[in-house]
Amino acid sequence: MKLIVESGATKADWCLCETDACGGGRVVRQIRTPGINVSVMTEDAVDRIVSGFVASVDEELVGSVDELHFYAAGIVSSDVSAHLERQLRKYFRPACRMEFASDLLAAARALFGDGGGVVAIMGTGSNSCLYDGKEIVQCIRSGGFVLGDEGSGPLWEGCSSLIISRGLSHLPLQRSSRRLFLMLIMLQPSGKYTVEKLRQGILPLLLLL
Repeated sequence: MKLIVESGATKADWCLCETDACGGGRVVRQIRTPGINVSVMTEDAVDRIVSGFVASVDEELVGSVDELHFYAAGIVSSDVSAHLERQLRKYFRPACRMEFASDLLAAARALFGDGGGVVAIMGTGSNSCLYDGKEIVQCIRSGGFVLGDEGSGPLWEGCSSLIISRGLSHLPLQRSSRRLFLMLIMLQPSGKYTVEKLRQGILPLLLLL
């Protein structure tokens, strides 16, 4: 049995799956918990989330896990991975093989498999990298929404408020980034700006930024 975990800062998806002799597989159980970002969370906070998952799954299922692939925000070094492994070992059998990597690698593997390409995440935090089909070969580490994380959820929420209250010129972004930001929010079907709004003349505003 494999357990694959993909976690951002807001939510984590835990997927128990089993494979057959032909390389196929099926999902046995999938559970969503609060997210895990090991760079900003205490050990106790991480432990509460993991123990909550374990408590929600049959003990027999947890005991049958022989591979754990854990992708999470904040896993940026081998020291972090080793610390997290020590913390999770108590929940799984000793023979369980464990892998810990960033959520960015999870996105790269899901998108490209053994191929290569550029991957970007725009969630609670944003990040991007160059992937060669095996590993991330180039990545600029995000400093968080305070230090240039211009794709992050918190910054988008703040910018949306500024647009409503003070206008586009007050967005705390570079000129080119303000253009990109406006284009993206205009194309969100559930947002304030839609494709229909483009036809009504919002697009020329980009030229004024």
